[in-house]
Amino acid sequence: MKQTPRKPSRRRPNFPLDFNSKLVEQALQPGVSIAKLARDNGINDHLLFNWRQLYRQGKFGVQPKIPTTQQAELLAVTLTAEPSPLRSPLPSAEPVTCDIEFTCARLRLAGNLTPALLCALIHEVKGPQS
Repeated sequence: MKQTPRKPSRRRPNFPLDFNSKLVEQALQPGVSIAKLARDNGINDHLLFNWRQLYRQGKFGVQPKIPTTQQAELLAVTLTAEPSPLRSPLPSAEPVTCDIEFTCARLRLAGNLTPALLCALIHEVKGPQS
């Protein structure tokens, strides 16, 4: 029976806690690129994301300097209805007329026409686009 040679097992590096804490605290600063910070310190960015998550949860072995329940705050928003410019009639003191000429006919529209009505009419006249 032939035995295949075993590859030496690679152990994961065990970084000192103060090194981890220092990097996590830097990573929590606004505007810091996690990937660049990890690359500059020779570690994988996923590892730094994991450390940061553990730190926020208080499972990192050191007391976090930020509240563990820090969450985004919701803001109250009030919406007010305003008339849409497409639905309001064209501002004019006189009735509006619109003439559409075809090869064998002419269509004249008169009255209080809205841009939405004219857009719908043009869309219908053009027919399906291919």
